[in-house]
Amino acid sequence: MPNCLNSTVIGIDVASAFSFASILCLYGSMFRKPFKINHTVEGLNHFLEQIKKAINFLNLWLTLISWSNLTRCLS
Repeated sequence: MPNCLNSTVIGIDVASAFSFASILCLYGSMFRKPFKINHTVEGLNHFLEQIKKAINFLNLWLTLISWSNLTRCLS
């Protein structure tokens, strides 16, 4: 399997007036459907917030999986 399946992937379709982005998590599961990014400070800040949410979600998910595996091993 390609290594990219084990990471978060952000796809961006860049255009002149605005762009679209989509965020995929582990194994290609979609964290966020494609969304519009306006080329303004507010639009780019919104995009940054979406990236932060994806990173926080993924870290929480990996932590829960790790704890689940640990408790199974200790049982």
